[in-house]
Amino acid sequence: PEEQINSLLKELDMPTTAERWIQQGIQQGIQQGIQQGIQQGIEKGMQQGMRQGIRQGLLTAIKLGLELKFGCEGLKIYPEIKKIKDIDILETISETLRIASSVQEIQKIYSDS
Repeated sequence: PEEQINSLLKELDMPTTAERWIQQGIQQGIQQGIQQGIQQGIEKGMQQGMRQGIRQGLLTAIKLGLELKFGCEGLKIYPEIKKIKDIDILETISETLRIASSVQEIQKIYSDS
């Protein structure tokens, strides 16, 4: 009986049960793929935003530290530091500012990298 129904559906150019299942499966797969892609995009965007926020916070702290500790001489190297993208290097500079006795000590951190 199902073969007769499928045969009739084909004559009428209507999808068979199996074809409908396949179409539904494809549609569900596409929807899941889109949802996963959106979720991954959101997560990646959030991670990038967090990294940018951390970097900006470190740069602000470094600029203030350079100014307070070394005055105008310290601020002269800030444009070089601002170009650094590596958060680990920026963290090291920020931590070293507390104990550094010269601008050259700070420059050594990112010059060696």
